[in-house]
Amino acid sequence: MTVTKKKTKKPKKPKKPNLRKLVKKAFSLWSECARLQHDNKCEMCGIKNKEINSKGKPTVLNVHHACPRENKALRFDLHNAIVLCVNDHKYGKNSAHKGSIFFYDWFKKYRPSDYEYIFQHKDDPPVETIEQVQNAIIELELTREILLNKVDNAQGF
Repeated sequence: MTVTKKKTKKPKKPKKPNLRKLVKKAFSLWSECARLQHDNKCEMCGIKNKEINSKGKPTVLNVHHACPRENKALRFDLHNAIVLCVNDHKYGKNSAHKGSIFFYDWFKKYRPSDYEYIFQHKDDPPVETIEQVQNAIIELELTREILLNKVDNAQGF
């Protein structure tokens, strides 16, 4: 009679967090927080998310980076987030992407403290390591909870 040995499985190493997935999660939280912070309205024209627009379609809101997201110091910073309808973000004559000089003039006029903040912090150390992005996610999750509580309190819940 032969005796067979049971193979012992090596314990699996914990998976190393994937930076790309963490960055995607952080951007999603950043966008959600910005929308909550600005009451789900376009900051330029005031139209609400899903409100029927002039073309008879439900409004879609985007969140624009005042300082491009390639600037890793500010990419998850809510001072750098601007909630815009699709028209004011990409397609309108004076939109953030087509009429950038008009857009930045608007930003400086209506959000002067954020405008100054961006110039003061644009050269800060980048948020680019796994640990830094995880910390940004934690901060954004806390911010989201605070903003959701404000919304609930405003609605009387």
